[in-house]
Amino acid sequence: MNTINDRINSLISDISGGNKRAFAIKMGISPSVIENIVGSRKSKPSFDILETLARSVENINTEWLITGTGNMYLNQDKTKSEIIPSPISFTESMFFDLLREKDLKIEDLNRMIGRLEAEIEILKK
Repeated sequence: MNTINDRINSLISDISGGNKRAFAIKMGISPSVIENIVGSRKSKPSFDILETLARSVENINTEWLITGTGNMYLNQDKTKSEIIPSPISFTESMFFDLLREKDLKIEDLNRMIGRLEAEIEILKK
């Protein structure tokens, strides 16, 4: 059976080529929220998330989104749907900037760990 989680995953595939993080950022939704909905947890989306999708995805068939009835888009002539940019609040913008910073720091720390592990191996010999 096609669940609402499956339908949101289909939307992610169509709009962002399956990239959940890119989709979340386009929608102004936290990537972890999208991951919880379409990842292994399969959490049910909140009304706020559904409302954001309904308002942000041009031509979305909300009946399909909620019930699975009909086609994904109202006008099937379009090959892809466009995102209607939703204004991101200052707080949300700061949140996404902090997420990007955190990701960069994690990458740096992983590189440092790799160098230190190599150095340890040399010292062991």
